[in-house]
Amino acid sequence: MSEITHSDLLTIVSAAFAMARQDAEIQASEQDFLKRMIGTSGISQNDIDLKKKDFHDAASGLSSKKAKQVFLLSLAAVAKADGTIDPGEKKFIYDMARDLGVGIVDLDKHTKETLEKIVLDHLHE
Repeated sequence: MSEITHSDLLTIVSAAFAMARQDAEIQASEQDFLKRMIGTSGISQNDIDLKKKDFHDAASGLSSKKAKQVFLLSLAAVAKADGTIDPGEKKFIYDMARDLGVGIVDLDKHTKETLEKIVLDHLHE
């Protein structure tokens, strides 16, 4: 995981939790993916910032292009985990993509399973 630091992992997973809370309630499918993110990344659940809601500053501080891409893909995977992407989630993902300058995630093209696999593969490296 040479291009993703421990600090990056904490930001990525914390932001994924924040995305899951956008719907007010974390769905079972979102919980499952979040647990797999924690297990795959090797970070401690106690280190995750569950209260933070705005990740724009933290995301811009990610250490590499790869970390920023995984950040965006993880948000997309969580947004798709419950089967629907609401307009607020979509806007947040596209705004983050624009701000980070690492490309757009085509939310219509990728399935939840594909996004989850990509994220978990990168977290495991």
